[in-house]
Amino acid sequence: MKVINLAEAHAAMLRQVQAKGADYVYKPPFGGSYPDPVTCVNWFWDDANRARVPSCIVGHALEEWGVLGKVPQSLSADDVGAHTEDVLAFTDAAKFFLVHVQASQDNGVPWGEAVDASWKQIQQDIDNGFFDRATETWLEDSDA
Repeated sequence: MKVINLAEAHAAMLRQVQAKGADYVYKPPFGGSYPDPVTCVNWFWDDANRARVPSCIVGHALEEWGVLGKVPQSLSADDVGAHTEDVLAFTDAAKFFLVHVQASQDNGVPWGEAVDASWKQIQQDIDNGFFDRATETWLEDSDA
């Protein structure tokens, strides 16, 4: 099983920003709006093309990683990575970063800003000792 680390997650998010533009603001498909209990639409079904189409920023990355069709259509931001264990896993730091990006997107933050702010936050958390720098594992007993 492939494990996505922080560098890979960050690179994937940067590719999504590059593809859509830093000022791109995600709008849920089908006219949905936030706040909504189902805050993330990973993908939606395109009847015309008979295919799943990635929706949110993490959905686009899941497509890139080849697992879009193996995850639920909708998840909350906190569930990023929770339903991919059988096909894809994330380091703790990568998951935290993706959750932060997703939550920012879900609150209407442009993708470029969401990725930049999330990257700064995870770097600060690593520097503060919340994650092991080498393994990217959450340090539950951190005194930081």
